[in-house]
Amino acid sequence: MPSEKISVLLPHDVLEHVRRAADAGGETLNEFVHAALTDRLSRLTASAERRRAAAAEWSD
Repeated sequence: MPSEKISVLLPHDVLEHVRRAADAGGETLNEFVHAALTDRLSRLTASAERRRAAAAEWSD
């Protein structure tokens, strides 16, 4: 699967929280952030699809 490198700038306190969460889960910082972003994008996509379906039903 093609990929593209993206830089993410996090405030220091957020970065420390993310590091602790990654360490607690036995993941690297990159693995944790990748999984978190993938999960969030998946939920946003599902939500958008539900909204589109609801709008299509409403307009029928």
